[in-house]
Amino acid sequence: FLHQGRVEEAGPPAQVFGNPTSARCREFTGALAN
Repeated sequence: FLHQGRVEEAGPPAQVFGNPTSARCREFTGALAN
């Protein structure tokens, strides 16, 4: 997951989308679910 050109979250897709650790990535994946 990139934010302003920097890696914010890295890992396998299941981890990044299923259990993100950064607040920005959690916000993004939460918006996808809606």
